[in-house]
Amino acid sequence: MNYEYAFHTVYRQVGYYKKPQIKVHPFLSRLYESSLIFETNLMPMMTPPLPWLAPNHGGYFLSQTSLLRSSSDEQYEMIDKRHISHMYPVLDSLNSLGSCPWKINCDILDSLIRVFNEGGNKDLDVPMPPSKGPAGPSYPKTRLDKEKYREYVKERDRAVKVRAEMLSLWCTELYRLSIANMYRDQIVYFPHNLDFRGRTYPIPPHFNHLGNDISRALIKLAVGKRLGKRGLDMLKIHLINLTGSMKKATLDERLAYANSILDDIIDSAERPFNGNMWWQKSEEKWQTLACCIEIANAIKSNNPEEFVSHFPIHQDGSCNGLQHYAALGRDQEGAVSVNLSPSERPQDVYSTVMDLVESHRCKDAQTNEIASVLAGYVKRKVIKQTVMTTVYNVTLYGAKLQILRQLEDLEDFPQEKANEASAYLARQTFLSIRELFTSAKEIQDWFCKCAYLISKIRETTVKWH
Repeated sequence: MNYEYAFHTVYRQVGYYKKPQIKVHPFLSRLYESSLIFETNLMPMMTPPLPWLAPNHGGYFLSQTSLLRSSSDEQYEMIDKRHISHMYPVLDSLNSLGSCPWKINCDILDSLIRVFNEGGNKDLDVPMPPSKGPAGPSYPKTRLDKEKYREYVKERDRAVKVRAEMLSLWCTELYRLSIANMYRDQIVYFPHNLDFRGRTYPIPPHFNHLGNDISRALIKLAVGKRLGKRGLDMLKIHLINLTGSMKKATLDERLAYANSILDDIIDSAERPFNGNMWWQKSEEKWQTLACCIEIANAIKSNNPEEFVSHFPIHQDGSCNGLQHYAALGRDQEGAVSVNLSPSERPQDVYSTVMDLVESHRCKDAQTNEIASVLAGYVKRKVIKQTVMTTVYNVTLYGAKLQILRQLEDLEDFPQEKANEASAYLARQTFLSIRELFTSAKEIQDWFCKCAYLISKIRETTVKWH
């Protein structure tokens, strides 16, 4: 009989030295590996949450849940001093959100599990395991000069960073799919609470209806409704909205386009991985696939008006923060760009800012090397997050990091220029927003100055009464 050692020693290179590490035999590791275990207060609920009746009474039944996500003792003290009747509207809102029942979209879940188990897919935004990441340079066998050693360390650290990021994304997806699979045949509820700004969020962090494209595609409303006369048309318009391809088209134009590609929509629903795969060209790929399946099911029912749909259709403002600033400052030009003023066609503020940034880049291209390198790379997706967060006072450094992440995702962009290019685009984006929203930026500057003076001179936090 052949025996193998349960444990063995391997030597890992650490700097100039090799250090021993004890490793377990892979079979033994698989034999004793455990399932994922989560705390109950990190999971969706199978019953409606406990209604919020007080700051310390609501949410989960058996786990203590806080109404407020804040590290500030002052905010908790302010809540404690308030009479509970003053908080009833807020608590009622949280109870209403938490009492909404949801269910898992099993068609999307099965497709995602298949792609995930096959090693992920970068094009479909399904994380790949860190084993598919860069191996990094091998340790040099000869002594290197300072310049070559610096380059070696840089390449090694870059590979370590990429693999660490891949592991983080892979684990996040593993958690999400595992939780969704556990609840695949159940009705689930998401208890909500408030962050320090008063915004509502679902408490379960790993899987909820406010996550990324995959999270939103994985979930449907548990209580369905008949589509009625216009329901199927609304589904088609929502589908085109998800693709991000017709931002400035009218609703009638979007509906006409959806009808013109109906064959591709049904093909995507029936053969998502071996057909024309039209859905994979979308901006929100998995939500697009889920919508294609819902439209196909409605059409196949032979009576779409009576078809009971569980599919959530989104409605959103056009960059809400800028809408508030434009309204406060009576900024006509800014109001038009965020759809606060009547217009024949919907406006897209991100595309408007992108056009301004591109015009500045074209002017600089002849004298600025980075501006010329960015030709063809000033895209809506690259600057969208920066435009969205500028109203929350994102710093120039923060904006640079946001844009840098987008440039790093562009495979054909020269990555050695990404750092300088992101700094240039961040500056141009800030200038373009200030140019487009003149009064908005003045109001924001005034708020920032007030906050600075209150915190420095009065030595207190900013409070609204």
